[in-house]
Amino acid sequence: MLQIILTTIGHYSKLIFFIIFNSKMNYKYILIIFFLFNLIGKSQEDIQIQYMDPKTENMIKFMEIKNSNKQLIVYSIQLTASEKLQTITKIKNQYNSLFPNEMIDEIFEPPYFKLIIGCFLDKKNAEKKLESIRRKFQSSFILKREISIEKFEEFQNK
Repeated sequence: MLQIILTTIGHYSKLIFFIIFNSKMNYKYILIIFFLFNLIGKSQEDIQIQYMDPKTENMIKFMEIKNSNKQLIVYSIQLTASEKLQTITKIKNQYNSLFPNEMIDEIFEPPYFKLIIGCFLDKKNAEKKLESIRRKFQSSFILKREISIEKFEEFQNK
């Protein structure tokens, strides 16, 4: 019976059990003390600290993504796509005259040049922006894409 008890206990509990066993105490007390120490040791292993502040949680998630080189899924607006660079340049200049403080991403995916604006984490914000530019750019639409954290920060800082 002693061997069964010793195989089910942890390293520290074995030491405590050995010390108590060599003393002249009643076996019932020895077992009670042994299980109490074992319980105390197990309860301290599972301690976790949880942050309840949403800003802190978002910052932790953001830093985890940034450090792991993962991509963010964002909603952007594609203004137009064309095979001709001159068309893209013309529309880019037109957009810059209407919204001078916004960044425009110019992407080439053969055979098309594409103009993409904005990085929105929430689709509703992208829809609001689309409504405001749809009068001038009828072919614009929302697209879901993956971008790096650095690219996202670039859009946010502009």
